[in-house]
Amino acid sequence: MDIEGKSIVIFDSNAYRNFVSGIPENELKDRVDKLIELEKQNDIISLMSPIVLSELMAHLADPSDTAYNKCKNAVKALYWHCGDEQEFRMLADPELILCKSFFDMTVQSREDSVLYAGQVASQIADDDSEANMEKFRPIFRQIRDHVYQAEINFATDIQAVIKEIDPDGSEWRLFELDDKKRKQFLDHLNTTTFEHQIGLGFALRAYLLLVEHNLITVDPNFDLVSRAKKIADLFKAAIELYKEVYRRIVNSEFNLFEKSRANFLWDIHLMFSIGDEKVKDCPLYFVTHDKAMLQAAEKVGHNLRVFTLTEYLEYLGFE
Repeated sequence: MDIEGKSIVIFDSNAYRNFVSGIPENELKDRVDKLIELEKQNDIISLMSPIVLSELMAHLADPSDTAYNKCKNAVKALYWHCGDEQEFRMLADPELILCKSFFDMTVQSREDSVLYAGQVASQIADDDSEANMEKFRPIFRQIRDHVYQAEINFATDIQAVIKEIDPDGSEWRLFELDDKKRKQFLDHLNTTTFEHQIGLGFALRAYLLLVEHNLITVDPNFDLVSRAKKIADLFKAAIELYKEVYRRIVNSEFNLFEKSRANFLWDIHLMFSIGDEKVKDCPLYFVTHDKAMLQAAEKVGHNLRVFTLTEYLEYLGFE
């Protein structure tokens, strides 16, 4: 994959869904080809995020899902945008990025799963008949279940932290009856101490993933703190979005088990794509309509590297 001298763009799941919305299926490929041609003229190359692919494929587990057809078309567009008959260009998932960047290790089975998902996307792009879709239904269900369980775990973990911080408070509202403590906690969110705590959580997750796959053994003296600080420094937008979850819990009744709010987990993971690190020294750009993600990127100075789909298409001159 030759990306030297190019900028890299990553679309989130809603960017692909919006890109295909209202477009007849027989016009989808031409629309993607036009996008690719304009990107070539601007020395931009697209990469597929496994998080985005999983979010879209989760909706393919059940043909009665209201987003089924749009997500199927979005998967096709994603593959055409990021792949062809010779290759498809995919990032490692965020946890594997952390494993490689901060422990110099990788989890081969996870890499293989990412590769297989990309191969399934290529077959859907080639043939999206229901007979072919049914063939892959078990993998779609597995992805859906993984997405669901990860979101439940995320919400449950946050809920436990809330209870620990404010044992006498309501279930999804921190310091509801104590203005002083509420202000103190909001101030604490903006400290490097809190950022390093979040970084430590990500470092620990990567560490435990390596333990789970028998790549390292548990060592109580293992230095996670220095890695945590580097994670907080390199992935400021992801850390900022994590803070936003807590801000909403402080300022409103923000139940993560309701209204797909646990999707914040995937938004946080996606924001690792626009950290201060680059892919092979190429600048990274991210396309999303998600307001929280845009605001998080702007707050940490990444606003010039994040576009809405409308802004990105206008920049390319896509009509």
